[in-house]
Amino acid sequence: VTEVVSGTFWLSLAIGVVGSAALIATAPFIVRDLLLVSPGSQQAAIYSLYLAGAVGLAIMLSQVFQFVLQGLHRFDNYLALTNLSGLLLGGGNIVLAIYGFGVPALMTWNLTVVSSVGFLFYLRARRLLPSMKLVTGVSPGMTATITRYAGNILLYQIFANVLFIFERSWVMRKFGAEGLTYYFVPMLLATYMHGFIASLVQAVFPVVNETLKDRERVAMLYRRANKIILAIVIFTVTNFIAAGALFLKLWVSPEVSAASYDLLIPHGLTFGLLGIGIMAFQLAEAFKFPALNVIITGSWMVLAIPAMIFAADIWQSEGIAWARFTTALVTIPIVAYAERRFLGTVQWRFWCAVGVRVLLAAGLMAVVERLVLSSLNLDSYLSLILAGTAGSLIFVGTLAATGFLTKEDREIIIRSLFRGRTIQKKPDIGS
Repeated sequence: VTEVVSGTFWLSLAIGVVGSAALIATAPFIVRDLLLVSPGSQQAAIYSLYLAGAVGLAIMLSQVFQFVLQGLHRFDNYLALTNLSGLLLGGGNIVLAIYGFGVPALMTWNLTVVSSVGFLFYLRARRLLPSMKLVTGVSPGMTATITRYAGNILLYQIFANVLFIFERSWVMRKFGAEGLTYYFVPMLLATYMHGFIASLVQAVFPVVNETLKDRERVAMLYRRANKIILAIVIFTVTNFIAAGALFLKLWVSPEVSAASYDLLIPHGLTFGLLGIGIMAFQLAEAFKFPALNVIITGSWMVLAIPAMIFAADIWQSEGIAWARFTTALVTIPIVAYAERRFLGTVQWRFWCAVGVRVLLAAGLMAVVERLVLSSLNLDSYLSLILAGTAGSLIFVGTLAATGFLTKEDREIIIRSLFRGRTIQKKPDIGS
């Protein structure tokens, strides 16, 4: 285990440094000749790319220690630090945006948070795995394991970072720093939903890893976890649609609400769709096919970049967001492929059955929330809370009435979420 962690860390550092150096060296060319940023914004865009390279390196190194905590099944620590990162990133970026700070300030804050939380991941991993050393020899027999394990992480990060940098750079080029702020604020809400789902999956999935030889049991656990994921995604996106404008108006400002609400919906749909695919990607990793994550991330990058370029001139920033969603639809056939390969059949009947129930609940919830907000006709947190409470009760009540969750579903999910506090075992990194 120590050899795998050490080898992965140094390989990540080497590739991350090379990639960051390449981005820094080419940043002026990218900004002036490729993105054609206006002269007044060029220096800020160049600094932002410098910082983006550093952020990418920090994320790559942080993930090494995140996987150690996941391998140890210490999801209490993992969830706490992940949520801390999301809170700091979201809160800090909103404050900076409200007070008119530019993109370099946002990227500086991102670098500060990612680096600090990454160091906390390292401290917890070192505490929970005392034998872990970053400087250690690697036996010849471990080279293939390290290369396979680290290579998939690195390729995934490279593709994701390229898309991350391009999307923000393209919005900056076409619509300026103000347009990027309006684009970025609703994306934060959507990515936080995605992060919560990813954390939930990491807590549930050890149970699946222990039953890989029993395909029927794996399929059962897969369906039960996806019930919860689908409910969370539809519940969140429906709230974005029904009450998102008022939430942004109260949370940030009326100006941001007017400019960002139309972006909140495609961002929510995009990251919700990616969240629905997480269990399939984890399934591929459990069955020793982590390259599927690389394939899907590479597909998003290859399809999204030209789609964003095409859509920006026709539909403005909303076009970029909807282009991202359209390319994310490739997740659906990838999920079907994973189910067919690892579970023996595509789970069409399951998705149709739970989809009808959740969509019915969501439709009723949206109607109720809209009625409450229109009846009160007040731009206040009280209206938002009352509408949200009424809608949530309708949503949960509808799911309960349609038999969405069985008693066994609830029990296994509760056991999965709390097992990380009591089970201690060696990490399965590189297995």
